[in-house]
Parts: sequence; structure tokens; C-alpha cells
Amino acid sequence: MSHLFTVFNRSVNCIRTTDHRCAKLQLVSLQGNFCKAVLRSDTYYSSEYLFLILEDALDFLQISNDNIELHEPIGYGAFGTVYRATWLTRQHIVAVKKLHLTSWNEKAKKEFFKELSLIDSLRSSHIVNFYGACIETDNCALVIEYMSLGSLYKLLHVDNLTLVWPLRLSIALKAAKCINYLHTLQPCILHRDIKSVNFLLERAHDGYTVKVCDFGLTQTRVETLHQSVSNLSMPGALQWTAPEILHVHPHTEKSDIYSLGIVYWELATNQKPYNGYNDSNIREMVVAGNRLPIPEAIPSGFRVLIEKCWAHYPNHRPNSSDLIGMIEECINIQ
Repeated sequence: MSHLFTVFNRSVNCIRTTDHRCAKLQLVSLQGNFCKAVLRSDTYYSSEYLFLILEDALDFLQISNDNIELHEPIGYGAFGTVYRATWLTRQHIVAVKKLHLTSWNEKAKKEFFKELSLIDSLRSSHIVNFYGACIETDNCALVIEYMSLGSLYKLLHVDNLTLVWPLRLSIALKAAKCINYLHTLQPCILHRDIKSVNFLLERAHDGYTVKVCDFGLTQTRVETLHQSVSNLSMPGALQWTAPEILHVHPHTEKSDIYSLGIVYWELATNQKPYNGYNDSNIREMVVAGNRLPIPEAIPSGFRVLIEKCWAHYPNHRPNSSDLIGMIEECINIQ
């Protein structure tokens, strides 16, 4: 007799054996959110039921709250708080986003778990990895990869670190590769919330590792701005929002590219975008086609790149693959 269970949209078979013995199952394929397995006859366990246990997958998907030790908060948002934490059984430092679900309706919760399933299927050096979730009735904690340097926003605007141009271009290239990874997936994933807050950094032999976070989770915009508690106000998304979005047109890959152009302006100038402007002023400027001033000292190739990224009309902007080539040309000129 075979039973089918679904855990976070993964099919898990439970097969009852007639002789009360359990055979080990071997995973043979994983397609989307569903898995297939075959019996292996070489190993048996004493049990009445035979379970397919995808050890890593299930462990990453459902993590007991008792298995997580929270440390200091490192970020805040409307939906909850982000903590540095230890995943006890693995003795691994992680980031934990504690979300408050009490105000969510059933549709929102269903969409949230659907999004989690999608993100769990992705593994790449370009994205902050999702390890699993601790689920309670009205609360959910997402367990994700911890990046010790925090965000690009923190590096530029809190630490006030002035980078040499080779490092700036290296970060720009790695950020473009992050977005290119999402855009070239089948189907394409639009980030929809690109800003310097959502690029996280770690030290690497060539400067910095750069990974993108907070893609796909439309229900859970929780920022990871800094690595310690501070009184700094959190930046909103308006400064990075493309003009077509302000006109309530659909978000496309080119809308993501516009936002990336603002991030590149931050890299080039070490300034916060539209600092000192209120939301109304920002909207007026963006919709009218008025862009942030680019200092003369910025290398001409990178200046042109920024201007192309934030072009007023989406079809005038490069795609992420073209952007990678443009940045590589800037690097070769250095």
C-alpha cells in the first residue's frame, strides 16, 4: 500500500510493507517540487512503514524553533525582524527573519508558502540561500544564509567606505550577474525590489562576494540593512523605482535594470539617492525624466552605463546580459 503526502509542495511517499521491514529509498529524480524514488534492496530497517526522507531537503524546509538560537537583531521591516542566529544541530551561523502572520489572510499565507517552495528550489552563488522555515500558528521564521558584512547600502552609507574603482566595478559586475541569474531562469524571476539594501556582501579573495536577497517573496519585504542595532531610518523603495511603475504599468526585466542603475549611481558617488527629497519630489523628478547628477569625475564608460540603465523608456535600457558585457568593457579599460 502506498500513501502520498505533501510537505511544502513536495511529494513524499509512505509505503506500507507486508513483512514490517523498511527498505532504503534512493532519490532518482527531482522535477519541480515533486520527486521520484526507487527501492534499494541492500539496506533494511526495522519499521512498519517505509518513508522517503529527503534528509537535506526536509531539514532545510522545516526547522524546529528549538533548533535556532537567536542573537542580536540585524534588520527591521514592516513584517518582522531579522536576527543573526545559530542553527544548533549544524553549528552554523544563519540569518533568521521572524515574520508576523497575524494580519495575513489565508490567500496571502497560501501565496507565501508557494513562494517559499519556489525559492527553496534555487541554489546559486548569486543568491542568498534559503535553508528552511520554522512554522507556528501566527508566526514564521525564515532561515537564510548569513552575510557578515551586511548590505551594500550599509557599506556605502553607514560605514561610509570609499572603494577604489576596481572594487566598485567588481561589485557592479557581480550585482549584474545576480540579476542576470534571476532573469535567465525559466520562467524568468523578476526581483521587483532592487536596491542597495538587497545586495549583501561577504569578504572574498577578489574583494567581495555579492549576493542578492529578498527576491520572489512579495509578502515578506523585511530589510537586512545593517549588522547591528542602530537608529537609522530604513530606506523605502521609491528612490529605486522605475518611471513606468509610478505610472502603474507592469513590472518587467527592464524595470529591474532601472533600479540597478540607481544602485550603480550609489556605487559611483557614495551618496544616498534623492537624499533630502520627499516622496512627492522624487515622483515628480522621475516621471519628468530628471535624473540624479553624475559627477564629472566618474569614468565615462560607467557614466554611460548608468545613463542607459535609467533611460526613461524601458526598451532603451540594456538587458542584464548586455549589462554584464558593458561592465566588463569598463573593467578592461581600467
